[in-house]
Amino acid sequence: MLLCLDHVFATPPRIHGATIHETITLLEMFYAYTRLLHDIANLVDPCDDQSVQKLFAFQSAREDMFWVLPSGRLYCEVVEQQMPFFEQEQKDGISAKWLVSRGDLSYVLRNYLVERLRFRVLEESEICRRAKVFSPCLNH
Repeated sequence: MLLCLDHVFATPPRIHGATIHETITLLEMFYAYTRLLHDIANLVDPCDDQSVQKLFAFQSAREDMFWVLPSGRLYCEVVEQQMPFFEQEQKDGISAKWLVSRGDLSYVLRNYLVERLRFRVLEESEICRRAKVFSPCLNH
């Protein structure tokens, strides 16, 4: 569900001319989306959660180490941060996946989700601030 909602909110929703009911429906979906982001970001150990592993394309390699696959959202974050102790597995000279410690992966995942949540909430707040449906002025 998180992927679907993330796709829905990838572009800012257009509620400028929406009715009250349309706005309520959209904000309920946005609340569900932000709740999911929050809940995953606050898991005690997101690395042990199979659904989180599948969603963010990483898998257990050995004790407290995880492969981050290039098809996932975390891959770019991991490569960009280039934290110490990363090992890279190459396939035909091309970077295939990164080996990351549990602590580093949890840190990157939480930061990624918290920043995504913060950005989406600020964006949605600005859209709502400008929406006619929230205007205290009466329509003529």
